[in-house]
Amino acid sequence: MQKPARLPRLYLLSCLFLAWLLCAPAGAAVTLNNAIANQAQASFIEAASSKNATLNSNKVRVVPPTTIRYYRDDQFSNEALASRIGRQLFVQASAEACNADETANEQVRISIASKLTGDMEWFDASETGPDTGLFRIPRQVMTMDGGVRPVPGDGILQVLKNDTLMARIENCGSAAVSMLLIDPSGIVFDSRSDEPVAGATVAIIDASGEGNGGNAGGPAKVFSNDGAPAPDTVTTGADGRFEFPQVGAGRYRLVVTPPPSYD
Repeated sequence: MQKPARLPRLYLLSCLFLAWLLCAPAGAAVTLNNAIANQAQASFIEAASSKNATLNSNKVRVVPPTTIRYYRDDQFSNEALASRIGRQLFVQASAEACNADETANEQVRISIASKLTGDMEWFDASETGPDTGLFRIPRQVMTMDGGVRPVPGDGILQVLKNDTLMARIENCGSAAVSMLLIDPSGIVFDSRSDEPVAGATVAIIDASGEGNGGNAGGPAKVFSNDGAPAPDTVTTGADGRFEFPQVGAGRYRLVVTPPPSYD
């Protein structure tokens, strides 16, 4: 009796993978938070021995894009868009491309640079656990007033008001950049003399309503750098400065009222 023809192993593996694709639900969406590892397996009968055998394919990893973000504290749950001079920075990178060893806590290098002072510091970021792909800077990352000359390599970032800090990770062939504002503020000044105006009242209005629950033209919802509610109306200081640390995405306008004694 003639034995049935046996298909090559590679063909069996290809058919198995194709069958998996055909059986997947139509329109199914996949959200990639971590790398996904898949491995195909095929069973067949050896031609020479007529015994059952199993063959595994190599593992295929689907890796999401690398990201890097600033956070408000060491819980790494609330993202920060702004901070103050003298405050500690909390930085986390999600970099599955750098997760080469599934059994080890690995390290990557992260640079943070000030746009205004030019100070750049490099930090070692450690993986939070084997195969997590999340990397955090374990040491304190402090900022200080950039009135003195930066000392490269001291681990302290010299920054200024209205500065921008750029965090960058470039390891493992995958790059990502994140931006953090330092003490963002504005100045009310006299258009004739260019002198700052103290005691002026500044209100921020949510023109689109996107950030205050749909109340277009109403007061904006303002938050401090810690995420706590902050005033939507402030008074300028002696230097004419005012600030609204953080607001939601949307379109805003400022209403400036001069002090009563202003001529």
